Amino acid sequence: MHEALERLRQLRDPHLTAFEVLLGDNAVEVLAAALAPASMQVAAARPAQVTWRPGRSLGVRYEARVRRAGSRRLRNESLVAWTGTSIPSGATVVESGEARVAVWRLADDPALPGLRGMLDERSARRMLDSVDVPPGRIGLQFRAYRPLSRAVVEVGVGGGRLFAKVVRPDRVADLQRRHRIMQEQLPVPRSHGWSAPHGLVLLEGMPGETLRASLLSGRGALPAPDELRALLDRIPDPQDGAHASARYAVDDHGPMLALLLPELASRIDALRDAITVPAPEQQLVPVHGDFHPAQLLTQDGAICALLDVDTVALGSRAGDWASMLAHLAVVGESLPAEGAARVAAYTRGVRAVAESEVDPADLQRRIADVTVGLATGPFRVQTPDWPEETRQRIALAERHLEGIAGR
Repeated sequence: MHEALERLRQLRDPHLTAFEVLLGDNAVEVLAAALAPASMQVAAARPAQVTWRPGRSLGVRYEARVRRAGSRRLRNESLVAWTGTSIPSGATVVESGEARVAVWRLADDPALPGLRGMLDERSARRMLDSVDVPPGRIGLQFRAYRPLSRAVVEVGVGGGRLFAKVVRPDRVADLQRRHRIMQEQLPVPRSHGWSAPHGLVLLEGMPGETLRASLLSGRGALPAPDELRALLDRIPDPQDGAHASARYAVDDHGPMLALLLPELASRIDALRDAITVPAPEQQLVPVHGDFHPAQLLTQDGAICALLDVDTVALGSRAGDWASMLAHLAVVGESLPAEGAARVAAYTRGVRAVAESEVDPADLQRRIADVTVGLATGPFRVQTPDWPEETRQRIALAERHLEGIAGR
């Protein structure tokens, strides 16, 4: 914890004048200035999620303790501060010299107009009534959030559950269209309805638990690796010309990682040299685009659902396999010996299936590249020991490259 705090305070971005404030002790003052017009005071705040694009933008979600002016009663509030080359409209802006910072309550994300309604039981119930969801009391549980991009809210209703996916309004029609196409070929959540003005799609809750949860718990049968291949084979063309990104994670995230832990800079450069070599020519096929253990729901050793199909595009099958194998390795690293051995055995089976389809050396480079991208995760979610966890993932990426011929 001590190293994490010290590293955070030492970070600099000369292109973002509010950078040090938002990651330091003075962030409370910025948040307080934004909430003062609403007669709210901020007693404390700690970073819980950091989205940093060096030289371009910084977004920080804080877990804050706030109270009304004149009251002693504190309550929890999630607040977001954003600074950068562009400031989102619709948020309160705090200015100090050249620094400009947009601040909002999480529920009032200016790019996600449907979010507040899905975090209030009465408003959410009215939305459910409009799409013929059975009546009754509901329960809401916040599941995921990416500032200015997306959020997921779980809705408990009756004996079942729904998931409200909140996105930018200009994305919702495409998201709805993709689910309609995918559900004809794949076990994906069915859409119960959508609202373009609110950027909202209501998806059914599917049975089972994620493959990741099964691996972490060590309980239950796991789907055969051939089932993963069969599932990938069934992904249909999204029919919109979308192509999976061909960018390398080491190019996108390597510079930030080198700023987070400067002592790793030379190792990241070496990873970049080893990863960014021409790949064998491969046929473009429909791919998931973000294929990993948390995207698969399983039950009794069978795959019963594939999640987040909004990333489906045309691309290389090797990319999907690399993502799955990189995530499996990270899961294995987090477990004690017995659980790690189970994950390792499963990973070997998945790798054998993958290598029957794609070039093994190219696959290893791709796995290493995905792992470099995953190395940003501990900092992004501000785990107590993010520097050490980052070092461990860089070391894991290096191990993925061991033994590649011609490296």
